[in-house]
Amino acid sequence: MNPTFDPHVHIWRRQFEQFVVGTGRAGADDQVNLVLHLMDQHGVSRACVIAANSDAEPDNDEFVADLCSRQSGRFVMMSEIDLRSDRRDALLDRTISEWSACGLRYGVPPDDSPEAWSGSSHEDFWSRANEVGLKIALNIAADQVQKLAPLVERYQRIAWILDHMARPRFDMPEEEYRPVTDLAVFENVYVKISGFYAFTQNSDEFPYADLHPFVVRLRDAYGPERLMWASDTSPVLDYGSYGQTYACLKHISALSPTDLEWILGRTARKLFDGA
Repeated sequence: MNPTFDPHVHIWRRQFEQFVVGTGRAGADDQVNLVLHLMDQHGVSRACVIAANSDAEPDNDEFVADLCSRQSGRFVMMSEIDLRSDRRDALLDRTISEWSACGLRYGVPPDDSPEAWSGSSHEDFWSRANEVGLKIALNIAADQVQKLAPLVERYQRIAWILDHMARPRFDMPEEEYRPVTDLAVFENVYVKISGFYAFTQNSDEFPYADLHPFVVRLRDAYGPERLMWASDTSPVLDYGSYGQTYACLKHISALSPTDLEWILGRTARKLFDGA
């Protein structure tokens, strides 16, 4: 069983421009072609491109918006917005009106907390996002998740997505991870099953068995209908192949064929495409 929708890929205009696996070439077009090639090779019909901005790539939202417009049959966009920025409302307007993105992503730094975005200063932002039913992906840690509950409960038209299983550690005690599974009481919360290379004890030890218990806990809490495999291409390719990002799930004996059907595409197709 191969995946059909990849809800987490990155394509940059310049960053990683020397990183094009097996081609020895550089440049934005090669990155696009690499991702499309991997999708075709593995039977993935569509993907969500997350515009990961950085100091080196401050305009990657613009680049990804243009790419997703030209490749609308294959790609859907998530913008990246720093929720601490005084430009967040303007960027939200562009996300909705100009870029036609399905939502936005925020990488939550260790010194930030959802409490900081829950007050009156952010009320217009969340109300607008809720009004149009955006998807909000958060690259957030397990110890920050419990502070997210008031926002999730208040803004129920938003689909809240926890990126990379909310960053478990291979040796994280169950109690420390419990805020992530507790959030499953809210039906508008989804979790991406991704990032194994970043949280396993040894990124070379496919199939990352030390993280399998977290996947089972998430399945038991959320059901497979709210879990989504994601590749995290292109960064993941420094550690393993595209195929390994989902083949590792087939080594988890507790996952049934129905579980894998949802996790490997059905959940994402339903969430992103209504299919």
